Amino acid sequence: MTTLRQQFIRELVLRGMSPRTQEAYVWQVYRLAKHYHRSPDQIGDEELKAFLFHLINELKLSRSTLNQAVSALRSFYRLVLHRSVDYLEEFVPRMRPAIRRPRVYSAEELERLFTVGCPHLKHRAFLMTVYGGGLRVSEACHLKLEDLHRSRMQIRVVQGKGRKDRYTLLSPRLLEELET
Repeated sequence: MTTLRQQFIRELVLRGMSPRTQEAYVWQVYRLAKHYHRSPDQIGDEELKAFLFHLINELKLSRSTLNQAVSALRSFYRLVLHRSVDYLEEFVPRMRPAIRRPRVYSAEELERLFTVGCPHLKHRAFLMTVYGGGLRVSEACHLKLEDLHRSRMQIRVVQGKGRKDRYTLLSPRLLEELET
């Protein structure tokens, strides 16, 4: 492992970045170095702009991936090489993600999904928990019995996305299904 990579990882750890963010940021800097076949400390400002233009125009990366690349490169050059790259924000401003609205199912569609689509009780209870509580699959997998607050009709999600705790609704129908 190169000393630049070690320094970058150390800086990211010191700032409390998650392991997945560290991995993604290191990958983006690696992608830059691989593109130019040189160490990233030998790459100039115009080459950085050209690389980002390549990501946008030729690779047609998604908005979130472009934002990640810009954040990774800004962090690397600012934290490790102590070089200002504020112009990157002007060159490639943060792109807002497209707003996707969730699909709302009718009561008949949901009933058919839960009864016909899931004949096994355990699978039906899991699917109803995910849908009824608006949970991510990983959050539902980590639920425990003590996370269901029957008196308040709430589900406590412990260390969900972003390592945050939150509460969501426990529907009476879901509670009835879980008790069977």
